[in-house]
Amino acid sequence: MQRSSIFIVLVLVLMAPGVALAQGKDDVVVSDWIGSVGANVWFSNGDSVWEHEIEILPGVSGGSRLTFRDVTSKIVSVDADLLLWKRLVLTASGGWGQTDGGDLIDEDFIVGTNFSRTRSAIDDGRTYFANVNAGFRLADWVDDDRRRGFVDLLVGYQWWREKYEAFGLVDFLGFTGDEPRSVKVITETWTWHSLRVGGRAYFPFPYGLGLRGSGFLLPWSAVEVEDIHHLRTDLRQNPSVRSEATGGFGWQLEAALTYTFWRGLGVEAGYRYWKVEIKSGDARFRPVGAPAADEEVRRISTERGGPFVGLYYRF
Repeated sequence: MQRSSIFIVLVLVLMAPGVALAQGKDDVVVSDWIGSVGANVWFSNGDSVWEHEIEILPGVSGGSRLTFRDVTSKIVSVDADLLLWKRLVLTASGGWGQTDGGDLIDEDFIVGTNFSRTRSAIDDGRTYFANVNAGFRLADWVDDDRRRGFVDLLVGYQWWREKYEAFGLVDFLGFTGDEPRSVKVITETWTWHSLRVGGRAYFPFPYGLGLRGSGFLLPWSAVEVEDIHHLRTDLRQNPSVRSEATGGFGWQLEAALTYTFWRGLGVEAGYRYWKVEIKSGDARFRPVGAPAADEEVRRISTERGGPFVGLYYRF
């Protein structure tokens, strides 16, 4: 159902040229160089889940699940795009932010039943991302104020990294015992590489207002998760566990209301949502004094969403 909704959004974006023509706006001859630069702050909240499974005995399986829950980050990002030769579009963006808070829920289970469940506070961490896209301008037009609307078809690549540092430990089931908030328990670094296919559109309205949106599918991704269990003396450090997976599926949606108050200078406010998930992979556990052991990962996923505000200049 979720994938169907995403495809519907993208179809509507790609149908936008017909909407523009129905508004009676004529195509215009534009200069060979058109672009924009901008910056925004994304007030984001996200979850990441890592889950693995191991066969203990024939027909008896166990495993563990790490859930980095309600991880909040204010992410500052910058972006730029350029239209070349009237139809070729190039875009790039990057962002960075620091974790404001969240929880780590660490669960171990056997035959579907938890025998260990702890909670730690995510008191430190970082988020980084970078996108590059190239594409084709399907349509463009101008409104009565000579502001350009457009619809673009794009393909590209994204690099996305999140690092979490969890402190303290509250033991709900009495398996490991509590640890104070000053003790670092787990450090995890998630690095995603994704292909992106989608589009974007901008519709100018009277009085300087406008609406822009974008939608991308992530048809293929690769992820590496490096884990350091600081309190586990039976596991090596840096890393204790390394997981890798490829394939999966994801999507990224964004929409914003804009207001141009002086020439090409304006402000915007909107909402951004990203999600990517892979349901199979490998995890290599690195015990002390023993060969590494490979186990099966059955879920690696990250999602992040929230409102943003920004400033832009179109030239």
